[in-house]
Amino acid sequence: MGLLWWTVVLLAVLCLAGIALYQALKFIASRDAQNLDALPHRTVVGPAGSLKLAVAETTDSLSKGLSGHQKLKNVHGLLLVLPRKATSLTLLGVQFPLDVVWLDAQNRVLKVAYDVKPGFGTLRLPSPARTAAVIEVPALKLRKLGAIEPGTTLSWK
Repeated sequence: MGLLWWTVVLLAVLCLAGIALYQALKFIASRDAQNLDALPHRTVVGPAGSLKLAVAETTDSLSKGLSGHQKLKNVHGLLLVLPRKATSLTLLGVQFPLDVVWLDAQNRVLKVAYDVKPGFGTLRLPSPARTAAVIEVPALKLRKLGAIEPGTTLSWK
């Protein structure tokens, strides 16, 4: 009985330490939120509408992403232009649920995830092979583009 009790206590302490670390990293990310207005902007056009996106292309802007923002003011979301094949998307420090679209080099939709709630279990989202760019917008904003599904081609203006 004694060994089982200590095992449970150790697991509880490790869980609490993990939660504390996650909260600390989230706080650090919120202090370093990037100025989305300073990034270049593009407008993505879907079957039924368009969204204005800030464009992250540099290592610094890609690593910061939407981390630390409580809400978005002058843009609808972020376009992450990936310099090489990425295997996953990191949501550390993101403060609100997202709709996420993975695109190939021809702007065809590879995958769509709706209402992704950032948290301990969703720190990383796997990216499909051939991902060249990712669109992140607050949950429900993606509807503005119309019906988006794998195979849909998006355009830019």
